[in-house]
Amino acid sequence: MKNLLLLFAVVTAVLASGCSKEEAEPSIVGKWKYEESTSETAYTSIYEFKANGTGVMSYGETGGETKLNFTYSINGNKVTINLQDEEKQTATLTIISLTEKELTLKNEEGKTFTFHRI
Repeated sequence: MKNLLLLFAVVTAVLASGCSKEEAEPSIVGKWKYEESTSETAYTSIYEFKANGTGVMSYGETGGETKLNFTYSINGNKVTINLQDEEKQTATLTIISLTEKELTLKNEEGKTFTFHRI
């Protein structure tokens, strides 16, 4: 669960700072939803990236059981997310694609995650 939390934090950071203001490309600023389900349960996480480099991640079986604050930065196609939890976890994700409606990130282990803007 700890690795999953770190991964979501990194993803969130990537979403928030994926594009510069000078480009006419989509921005990760806003709310993004990721859903994953198994035969036993469904897991939802919602990331809200704010323009000031901060954000809030909500996650759980319905997407709202646990909330964590984070900061993020973007450097090229890399997003670094710093969780503001007791362990101060940091994750760096690669932005694979970013459109107005969809964001795909890849973690350091090579797993991809697709988020949808809400």
